[in-house]
Amino acid sequence: MDRNLDRVQPGRRIVAGAPEGFDAVLLARLAEQAGASGLLHIVRDHRRLVRVRRALAFFAPELDVVPLVTWDCSPYDRRSPSAAVSARRVDTLLRLGRPAQGSRLVLTTAHAFLRRLPPQGMLETSAFHAGLGDEVEEPLRQFLLRNGYSPADSVRSPGDFLWDDDRVDVFAPGRAGRVRLDLLNGTLNAVHRVGDDAELERLELPPLSEVVLNEASMKQFQANYQEQFGKPEGHDPLFEAVGQGRRLTGMEHWLPLFYGRTETLCEYLPGCPVSLDEGTEIERDDYLDQIADAFQARKAMGNIEEKAKLPVFRPLPPEQVFIDAVAWNACLEPRAVTVFQAAPPEAGVESVDAGARPGPRFHGNDGADALKAHLEELRGTGKPVLFAVERDAMHGPMKRRIGDADLRSAETWNAIQAEECGWAVATLPVEAGFEAPDFHVIARADIVKPDSGKRRQAAAAASAGDLPEVTPIALGDLVVHADHGVALCEGLEAVDAAGAPHDCVRLIYQKGDKLFVPVENMDLLWRFGAPGETIQLDKLGGNAWPNRLERVREAMREAAGELMATAARREIAEVAPIVPPRAAYRRFAARFPYTETDDQQSAIDDVLADLASGKLMDRLVVGDVGFGKTEVALRAAFAVASSGRQVAVVAPTTPLARQHAEEFRERFSGFGYEIAELSRIADAAEVKAARTRIADGSARIVIGTQALLGSSVKFKDLGLLVLDRNSVWASSRRSG
Repeated sequence: MDRNLDRVQPGRRIVAGAPEGFDAVLLARLAEQAGASGLLHIVRDHRRLVRVRRALAFFAPELDVVPLVTWDCSPYDRRSPSAAVSARRVDTLLRLGRPAQGSRLVLTTAHAFLRRLPPQGMLETSAFHAGLGDEVEEPLRQFLLRNGYSPADSVRSPGDFLWDDDRVDVFAPGRAGRVRLDLLNGTLNAVHRVGDDAELERLELPPLSEVVLNEASMKQFQANYQEQFGKPEGHDPLFEAVGQGRRLTGMEHWLPLFYGRTETLCEYLPGCPVSLDEGTEIERDDYLDQIADAFQARKAMGNIEEKAKLPVFRPLPPEQVFIDAVAWNACLEPRAVTVFQAAPPEAGVESVDAGARPGPRFHGNDGADALKAHLEELRGTGKPVLFAVERDAMHGPMKRRIGDADLRSAETWNAIQAEECGWAVATLPVEAGFEAPDFHVIARADIVKPDSGKRRQAAAAASAGDLPEVTPIALGDLVVHADHGVALCEGLEAVDAAGAPHDCVRLIYQKGDKLFVPVENMDLLWRFGAPGETIQLDKLGGNAWPNRLERVREAMREAAGELMATAARREIAEVAPIVPPRAAYRRFAARFPYTETDDQQSAIDDVLADLASGKLMDRLVVGDVGFGKTEVALRAAFAVASSGRQVAVVAPTTPLARQHAEEFRERFSGFGYEIAELSRIADAAEVKAARTRIADGSARIVIGTQALLGSSVKFKDLGLLVLDRNSVWASSRRSG
């Protein structure tokens, strides 16, 4: 392991050789160095947060890990974050306000880091405090209802409270936990902590929401709201609810208006070093794009709501609710920033080598024999070996598979290190094994091919503890009724039917006409996917919707016919099979510095089989960032280029095209294939020369943006077209 790993100073550095699982070891080490100031680690998404937290619990159980999860609702949604998520976030913000007792690691996602937070100290000062003998009945009831708590029949989750005459059960976030209050004539007579039945001398309840509703915040909101949007005209549910001290679903999206200022997570953690999960800043940019799109869609929806005389959702600009990429960089610039990279160090890229490398895999017919031989080899090294599985129930099957039923199970890394023979099975979330400098990890996926399809997706969702899905239709959404067309969902209303109330969804059509849809017929409704200023509501009982339906059906029939005809032509078309030279292909594939994943190898094999089939290929390769899609394209490009035909690679942006060009030149170096690049930054002379080399076939591989699809670019013998992510739209332009 590189000794420079411990040298943490302001500036950004890459720590390579840090695959999933081993990154937890490095994080614990960095957190220990940071001490009481803490370490902030930002991961890509919620699934990674859960997996990193589980890995830290194994490798560093004594480390204080403080997670800040993201809201489980979309930007500019009409829904509030769930009580469970709000409780976890409030607990984290309260913990950050207290001094750390030892090493501390704050774990969050890119999404959560982008969201602005209440000012420090606001949640603490807004808590409800009372001592024995204090009059609490009305103040407590008002506090609970104003600050995110919900009355319930039984107290099971954070945010629930049950008021039963002179006894009140409350489930508060964080260390406050569940408490039972005994009242006597409206005064606080006793406070019991449920669980250990300890009696407390004082009651302290934090708010359950990041939006605190008290007299000061209500006045602040009303002043800021009118300054931002002007004095409300007509019915404004949000403004009216806050003025009356009532919570309204979704009000958290206006959090900045309730306070004089907001803060970022960096301001909560002054001076602490930061580490980034691989791909975090790519996820950041994608989420900022989602935020911008959601803001524009919500503004457009507001215009429709105004025309229909419905309550208008007035969104705050993104810069008031979130930080942008510039602010993100400004937060991190003065700090020591470590960026983890699973792959080994790259030539020419300055980095620190953490020393871990991908481990072997034992699939195929000879997998069992290869595993047995590898284990014998590991026994001779004397290093600890950890067999990692996703769940406790997999310990037994793993022991049987490796032929050692007596192998012990370990709950923590400390338990393994304490034993003379450091071999054990443990519950550790890693998708692939690795070889670290001091120990080895063999994952279940290294021995057993992962389940495919729905089973694997369901298992991944279960292990990640994914946040719950939200209801698809909300108040004010633009919806489509299967029989009556586009309308606005105005809410629920109880309608008398046969003398009994019946819950119905109230829809608004042109001229204010209303349609009530029974809740059991919700399958007739779906959320409209593209709200905007040009969308018009349909007329209830009119002919416009049936006519549009018939036109769409006719267009679908025509499209289906064209697709069938195209498929038939492709099926009968014959092309020359493409099979790369075996030795040259092996040399090219050997330059890939990692072990192919099962899915990656499967995609490569399928693409090569398509090329060798003598049929036209039309294949979609799908995968997340960093999952190896580019390698699939490289293998296909080599097969086609080595057959004497040309390859075109179209990227969505100029920087990405340049990145692809650099990677292709490095991988194809020494094979004698010219690689040309076409983009908007090239001057006229370079473009003209490149077009000439493309036309005469001397440029075997061509990489660029959509400029490649223009009529001015002529290929001599194009054999493969690769469209990178977000470039799929270009295919229709090419065919047209």
